Amino acid sequence: MNTINEIMQSIIDEVKTKTNDPKKQREIVDKVFEKSLPKITSDLYTTLEETSHIMLTENRYENDEFRARLNMQWFQAFDLLEKLSVVSYEIGDEINKNAKVFVSKDNAYLFEVLLHLHARSIQITEEVLVLMKNGYADGAIARWRTLYEISVIALFISKYGNDIAKRYKEYSNVETYKEMKTFIEKNPENGFKKVPKKEVQRQEKNIDDLKTKYGNDFINNYGWTNSVLVKGNRTFEGIEIEVEKDHLRPFYKWACNAVHAGPKAAYYKMGVLGKEKVLLTGPTNYGFADPGQNTGLSLVQVTSILVLNFMDYDNLVSMEILTKYYKQLQKKFVEIQRKIEKENKEKNS
Repeated sequence: MNTINEIMQSIIDEVKTKTNDPKKQREIVDKVFEKSLPKITSDLYTTLEETSHIMLTENRYENDEFRARLNMQWFQAFDLLEKLSVVSYEIGDEINKNAKVFVSKDNAYLFEVLLHLHARSIQITEEVLVLMKNGYADGAIARWRTLYEISVIALFISKYGNDIAKRYKEYSNVETYKEMKTFIEKNPENGFKKVPKKEVQRQEKNIDDLKTKYGNDFINNYGWTNSVLVKGNRTFEGIEIEVEKDHLRPFYKWACNAVHAGPKAAYYKMGVLGKEKVLLTGPTNYGFADPGQNTGLSLVQVTSILVLNFMDYDNLVSMEILTKYYKQLQKKFVEIQRKIEKENKEKNS
């Protein structure tokens, strides 16, 4: 790119020798650039294609070296979170295998929904691990945000039982219907195939049936909570308050910064140490204490909700092990992060 700027500067210098009129100078340079642009683009593209394998190999080598150093620093904490994930999976798998023992007509929806939420919580934990092992603290806290939402929803459903679990599952039809409406509304601009008329009618009937069954406000946001929460409280925050988890809202709001496009996320990065002025565009070896601890806590909470509803002695013992791992994990993530902070302070003092 610098080469192109140098070529254009030489053209500008030459044009200046032919006319002193700035407007004419600009016109001549623009015409030259416009005429040359296709060839410049083609030549540059060809050069990049010929050398891209070298560029990518070097980039991958640097990333591999970085990841090796990162995991040497953090592997003990990462391993503890991975152990947490594996034990949680084994608990959920054991409960699923013993479904005949646990499931009855009175709790079938509760079993299905909590098991699905638990499975998703493990998947998100694994995603957090991948992000942290590759140096992405902000991405990790963004994924924890979803895991926290799952823990709150699971607690709410556990508290109110099979009927609310059924409503939660059936509300997916409302989400599908709303997605379909948006797709139809914007489809003329996007040019995809139209939704078949029969499918539209089927979805509309689903919505009418749900309104008849649960009331017209069921199709509003968080309408599946309408048998428990009053109209003004049917929000995620309302659910938090209902299950007494609203003391964690500051951490949740903080994690929202990493999800959305607000100015806080543009100017503040978890992976930037102290007051360093860095425009972070890639991985970092710092900032994993909070996403690591938070992820461990939320996973333990979701798993304990599942176990308390579908309990046997084996799983109670497994929960004790899970809690033990979490306490170790808490200490280890903080310990490693403080060590990095101390080393950085000594280096810059």
